[in-house]
Amino acid sequence: VYLSSPVFWRPAGNRSPTDGEMAICRPFLEKQISLVGPKLLLLAGGQAVNSLITSVGPKQGITRSRGTWFDIQVGETSLPALATFHPAYLLKTPSAKRQAWQDLLALQRRMAEMGLASSAPLSKSQCNRLTYVVPPASRGKWHSTSPTTPR
Repeated sequence: VYLSSPVFWRPAGNRSPTDGEMAICRPFLEKQISLVGPKLLLLAGGQAVNSLITSVGPKQGITRSRGTWFDIQVGETSLPALATFHPAYLLKTPSAKRQAWQDLLALQRRMAEMGLASSAPLSKSQCNRLTYVVPPASRGKWHSTSPTTPR
């Protein structure tokens, strides 16, 4: 699973990136994905979904696309990608956590089908070894953190 952002900076005024800004970053994002070589993509939030599913159809909101699997074409590779809510949305809307959990269980099932993970829930030690790369909106820089690392 590869986690990234469709735009590599936070636009001024904390606004959503424009289609043009996402289009500028798309080749770099595709190159990152091809270098990492993930087997699956988790599209967290509407911007991630709309930046990568442009060939699938018209833009759609994350509430409509969450829980949906897409085939994303990156170079000559087609990758399964699951749409889910962005973590920041989940902080503001705790009631959506149930749906996000369903999405993560669907991701785990797909990983098990592909032989990438066990169908059993992750153990605490497995969760502690996970690393997330997220762009903190407040600082505009990338950093890496694990679930056990305090912010």
